[in-house]
Amino acid sequence: MQLNKDKWFHLLASFFGMIVGYYVMTMLKCPFWPCIAGGVLFGLGLGLGKEFGDMLSPGNKFDFSDLLADLLGLAIGTGVVLVIAFISRLISN
Repeated sequence: MQLNKDKWFHLLASFFGMIVGYYVMTMLKCPFWPCIAGGVLFGLGLGLGKEFGDMLSPGNKFDFSDLLADLLGLAIGTGVVLVIAFISRLISN
């Protein structure tokens, strides 16, 4: 899968959506793993929303490779959050 401009948009939107969703969930004082899940669901919602919007706009179509880019962005965002949490626990102990 080549990452053209649209794929990069999907990847970055899902990445930042995951980070923002996670942060909002932490502000609500939820436990760690539900915060991760909330971030993933928020990022995934952004990606799916964009794809359904593409499907409804003339000249565009629903593209599964865009969803793969979304999943890659979510995986990278989740990895970043997990690494930061791991480092923060190491520092606090």
